[in-house]
Amino acid sequence: MRSPFFLLAGLLLLATAIFHLTGLSMVGGWMEGVQGRTITALWIAPAIGWMAVSAFWTYHAFSGETPSWSATLVTAAIPLAVAIPLATYVAPTHPGGYMLIAASTLALVAKKRFS
Repeated sequence: MRSPFFLLAGLLLLATAIFHLTGLSMVGGWMEGVQGRTITALWIAPAIGWMAVSAFWTYHAFSGETPSWSATLVTAAIPLAVAIPLATYVAPTHPGGYMLIAASTLALVAKKRFS
């Protein structure tokens, strides 16, 4: 394993996605019918993206390959795209926002340290 920071970032982001999905039962009761299914799909979408980014970072932690700066910046921006509005508009004390920020920061540190 070349970069434990990429591994930590990937595992933290995976944990955040699972934490997010625990709210699925709450979201399912907000609306009924097509609107309820739409809200549920919109709730699941970020978690799928985070899992894909988690897989990307974990792959690079074990492969020994360091991703390019552009790939690292894009993948770090995906969690931040949710973390910043969450911390700003929803709840500044929500732990999910801090988990997303920490995962992105770990990935950027990994790139800087092991490039």
